[in-house]
Amino acid sequence: MSKISTSDLKGGEKITRSAAIAKLRALPPTEIAGVVFVARGDDKTGPYLCQMSFRTDVRKHLKGGSRAYKPAEHGLMGVFEVMNQATALKLFREAAEHDVEELEPQIAPNEAALAQAQKALAAKRTKKNENAVRVKQNKLNALNAKLALARLKLTDPVEALKQEIGQRIENRMEEIAALEKEIGDGKGDVAALNEKLEETQARLAKERQYLADPMQSLLNRYRMINLTGLVELTIGGKTYRVTTPPQPPIPDSAKAPAASAGAQAQTTSTGAPRALRIDKQGENIVVRALVPERFTRHGFGTFLEGVKPGEISISKEAKDALLRCRYLSGLQGMEIFNRNILAWGAPSLHIAIPLNGISLHNGAAQWFDECSVVESA
Repeated sequence: MSKISTSDLKGGEKITRSAAIAKLRALPPTEIAGVVFVARGDDKTGPYLCQMSFRTDVRKHLKGGSRAYKPAEHGLMGVFEVMNQATALKLFREAAEHDVEELEPQIAPNEAALAQAQKALAAKRTKKNENAVRVKQNKLNALNAKLALARLKLTDPVEALKQEIGQRIENRMEEIAALEKEIGDGKGDVAALNEKLEETQARLAKERQYLADPMQSLLNRYRMINLTGLVELTIGGKTYRVTTPPQPPIPDSAKAPAASAGAQAQTTSTGAPRALRIDKQGENIVVRALVPERFTRHGFGTFLEGVKPGEISISKEAKDALLRCRYLSGLQGMEIFNRNILAWGAPSLHIAIPLNGISLHNGAAQWFDECSVVESA
């Protein structure tokens, strides 16, 4: 998806927005089409004009998990962006450069923290000191592994992709083993478990295909088209110009309420205010942004990046439930990533997400535990 100016528009046969949407929805799943629309952007970028080549066969690639909202209710349509190899590699390297810049400064402080913990253990051998060394060593090992992978992406992207795909294959094999055990034990809804097993086995087969040709895993990205902002549509070499003026973004159905005076007064050890509040209501996790400017929008997702210790205020019930979550493949309602990133798949800043649609990535529990503070509402 690339930004363009109005001078790049092609023009063509004039149609209304509703007619353009009908053509979009009628596209055969594997047909590649082009679109120009007004992307909603975020608080920093604002709306912008962009173009994209895409196809619509999303569902067979994204089985499993549940979205926290319905795209159509927000005037959105999910598609796969189709990119050439040069563009995909460029984006891949840019992401790797960002990771290197973010990770390199973290190594020295964590090495110092480990050395201090080892010194304390040498002076007095206690379970507390042993645990402190183990935790800090694991954290440093994880950081070094991430940094090594990021650097490998810059020097040998194919090998880096193979490593990432290999890890995903291992994760899926673990999921399959766990599902087979649940089915064998007769626990839960066996029909639903069998369906989930079939879907996971299909994803595993897809990952193994990618392992044979790693670049294919880069060439398609999941995106959202803002249907209210359609400007042009190209199908089968023919371009249509949408005559209905692009509308401003549809307002979120649930805006984040203003932070209370008490919430504003709460600060982290670095002096920054609490950015996010998390509660548990029944089988749902409710997230609420306390400092909206800390959040960014990428596509249809809302991201809290570079989370600092203490920035997340959370109830004990919610924290316990989230730390029990496991990694789920595919797009989920909420993702707790490594590298101190948390995101949910909706444009709202205040939303409820089913617990079974939350993915805690491998290795993410440690930072989430350290950065979230248990407090009453």
